[in-house]
Amino acid sequence: MKHSKKFLALLLAAVMVLALAGCGTSTPSTEATTEAPVSSSEAAASSAETSAPATTEKTEDTTAAPDTTASEAETSTEEASSADTSEAPVEKVDINVGVLKGPTGMGAIKMMDDAENGVFENYHFTLTPEVTDIVARLSNGDLDIGALPTNVAANLYNKTSGGVEIIAINCLGVLYILENGDSVKSMDDLKGRTLYCNGQGSNPEYTINYLLKQHGLTPGEDVEVVFEDASVITTKMIAGEIDLCMLPVPA
Repeated sequence: MKHSKKFLALLLAAVMVLALAGCGTSTPSTEATTEAPVSSSEAAASSAETSAPATTEKTEDTTAAPDTTASEAETSTEEASSADTSEAPVEKVDINVGVLKGPTGMGAIKMMDDAENGVFENYHFTLTPEVTDIVARLSNGDLDIGALPTNVAANLYNKTSGGVEIIAINCLGVLYILENGDSVKSMDDLKGRTLYCNGQGSNPEYTINYLLKQHGLTPGEDVEVVFEDASVITTKMIAGEIDLCMLPVPA
């Protein structure tokens, strides 16, 4: 009995020791587990608090940049506008233009009308029936621009060593063979006839000579070609004095 009591006392003491030991190891673990989330939250909060001002400052800097650029752009625009306003008006230079009576003159009618009505008051037009007149005026500087047949323009370019240059082609060079009557149906029907033309030494002469030769006709032998001014030919055709001619649009 005595030994039994002693054994129970020892067993109870051992259980208490084990219980105390278990409580001692579990307590730090619980505290550590409990403290860890708190520590993480505090660290996150601390990090957020620390980084928040930097983010705010960066955002403020970013939003401020376009305002500066816009201000500089407005300043540049104002300076450019001020410069444009301060520039002196461009002085208009007188331009003398020579055109031929015929297609070239017809092509310039709108501009000639605008010049007379003050739209292009610095443009001055000379209307002439003679190519040689325009060539002479271009050569001596009386004209700044002249409307000429392309072959004449090419020759003038070479004679002036490039001083006169072609800047535009303004018509199609259309030529028509006209008749008082109804006997000519083809080029062959011109054989033995007299054909009045304008433009001797320029495109009309070269064109009619080429066409006649292409149809086996020799200019001056099979067909007599007489050169007159377009206005003279038109008058003779209307009066019935001649029956065949070749004229450009619009004559």
